[in-house]
Amino acid sequence: MYNIETLSKMAGLSRRAVRYYIQRGLLEPPEGTKRGCYYTEKHLERIREIQRLAGQGVPLFKIKEAFEGHPDPGILEIGSTQAPAVTRWERVDFGRGVELHLRSNALKPFELEQIRSFIEGIVGKK
Repeated sequence: MYNIETLSKMAGLSRRAVRYYIQRGLLEPPEGTKRGCYYTEKHLERIREIQRLAGQGVPLFKIKEAFEGHPDPGILEIGSTQAPAVTRWERVDFGRGVELHLRSNALKPFELEQIRSFIEGIVGKK
């Protein structure tokens, strides 16, 4: 059994982060009530799993979905030590502060050119 101070130190988090995970539904509330509340080894394991997935770039809302049994196909099963599939993104700079982020090969070259023409029609050429 751990109090929030001990749990946060063991996990390398602030107490505020622990409370945030509870608020977001990623971590169960502590056992007990008020000053008698405590955290268990299950809480610590869950925090470590959150940290592992977040360290691999998985957003918190996707981690929550995975914990609830509705994982995104791009996220590996909870408890897996393999890295998630990498999604490649491309950045297309249209100039004048306009850029487009898209998955690699998401658009055909002529589609990208149509988008470029449309944007240049609005903001002008570089």
